[in-house]
Order: sequence, then structure tokens, then C-alpha cells
Amino acid sequence: MKFAHLLRTCAIPPLILFVAILLGISRPAGAQIELDSAGRIGVGSATPVSNTQLKLSTSLAGGISIFSTGSSGADTYGLYSSISTGGTYQYGVYGEASTSATKNYGSAGKATGATHNYGSYGIAGSGSAIGAYGWALSGTTRYGIYGGVTSPGASDYGVYSYGNMYTTGTLTQMSDGRFKRDISGIPDNIKSGLLSSNPARYRFATSAELTASGLPEASLSSGIRYGFVAQEMQVYLPELVTNETLTVLPPDEDALEPSLTETLGINYIELIPILVAIVQDQQAQIEALQTAVRGAGIELPDSESDNK
Repeated sequence: MKFAHLLRTCAIPPLILFVAILLGISRPAGAQIELDSAGRIGVGSATPVSNTQLKLSTSLAGGISIFSTGSSGADTYGLYSSISTGGTYQYGVYGEASTSATKNYGSAGKATGATHNYGSYGIAGSGSAIGAYGWALSGTTRYGIYGGVTSPGASDYGVYSYGNMYTTGTLTQMSDGRFKRDISGIPDNIKSGLLSSNPARYRFATSAELTASGLPEASLSSGIRYGFVAQEMQVYLPELVTNETLTVLPPDEDALEPSLTETLGINYIELIPILVAIVQDQQAQIEALQTAVRGAGIELPDSESDNK
């Protein structure tokens, strides 16, 4: 079948058709190119089940390689896919790896060399919108989504959430003693520091208030909140106050320049052991006072009776 006739009669975009024909021309012995009555192209398959089906058998690292270069400032795509037809499920790109390899990746992304690099970038804009969706169905160890950083330091996060976080399970922090060193009790100055701090009732600023203050919109929680002010906490417990970077990525694929603002955060989880130490001290004081009162011949009400 002649190439010109294919262009006139086939519904496949000419560029894809041209690539498929080139693959067919350079195919190994025994391979084939097929154009069926529905306009579907098969390379290496006599019965294509999609508009363009490439079935390759190769010992090379990759079945198909696409290299693309563009001018400075231009958008460049190694592979671009757009789906706009109806259907129960639509996939811009769908990847599946199911062989008995050491590691299988349905989809893998790597980005290096730019000011801002995104190994994977997802946008969801209507209905039940999920920017990134992960589900681990089987396996010895399962992670729906796994994120990590090497040599973590200030403003390094395995998972960073712009907005609220919710879980139906539990949040567990690694606390294995084998990984800890220089274990000691909590100093009195730390306990007195927490007692000197100022618990507060407050609300977060609205988007309009943030803009008027020259601050970026930060997807802050609404309603009345309870906590501490980091700048005040720095005076009493500086170890629990951290310098953070508020990173705001615009939900727009044409505006991927993030907004970075230096902020202060509080490690609220580590307030718990300090509170426990304070309660233990107070309990010891209560028991000492009870002993002294009894020593003076004064009867104290039975604690169990008081609780009835």
C-alpha cells in the first residue's frame, strides 16, 4: 500500500503514521506492518486493537526511544498525549510492567538540570479531582505513595502537603531506641520554658489579608484554631521552632514557577514528652504534699472515693 494512499484514507495523525511506517521499514525479519479496514495500524501485530499498536520484541533496554530538543524558552515534549473523547476511563498515558524483573515501574519520571525539576507532575481539574493517585494492591511491603529525600535537612520533606492532611489510619513517627544516641531526661529549663509560653486562640489570615500583607496565598485552614505563635515560642523553646519554606506551586501547567516564602513552624509532636515530664513533676509534688499532710496527722479523702 502506497504512503500517499495511507495519508488520504487513514484517520491516524500523519506524524504517527509516518513513525509507524518507518518502524515497519526498519523492522527485523518476520515483523510486519498492517493497516486494517478500521484504519488501525499494527507494527509487529497483524491484528491491532488500538489506533496505533507497536508490538516490539527486542533485547535492547527500551522498545521505543523518543528524543526531542527545542529552542530556549519553548515547551518541549519527548512524548505528548491528549485524550478528549468519551469513555468510562481515559488515560493520557498508561503504563504497565508485569514481567518477573527485579523492579517493575508502570511509570517512571526523572527531571534534572533545570531551576525547578519535577519527576512527576499531575493536574486534576474537575469532578473528583486527584492530582496524584497511588494504590498498592499486593506485595510483602506496600506503599500507596512513597516519597523520600536523601540526607534530609532544613526544608527537606519526603512528603509536602499544600493544605490540610487527613488519614483514616494513624500517623506513626519512628522512635526505635537503636537509632537514638545521647538519651537523657528533659532539663528543667525546657519544662519551665513550656510553662512560660503563651497558648493562643486565633484564625489564619484570609487570601485578601495575605495579599494586603505582601504574603502569598497559602491554602490555610479556616475557622478558629488553637496553638502557639512561632516567634514567641522561639524565646522559650527554640529547639521546637524550625525555619521552613512555604512552597506554592500554581495549579497551572503553563505557570510552573513556584512561590517560595521563608516561614516559621512548630514541632507540636515533641511538645508531648515535655508535657508528660511536667505532669510527672507535678504528680511527684502532689504525692510529697500528701505524705507531709498525713505526717501532720491530717486525714486526706481517699482518692478512689473522690472519683465516685
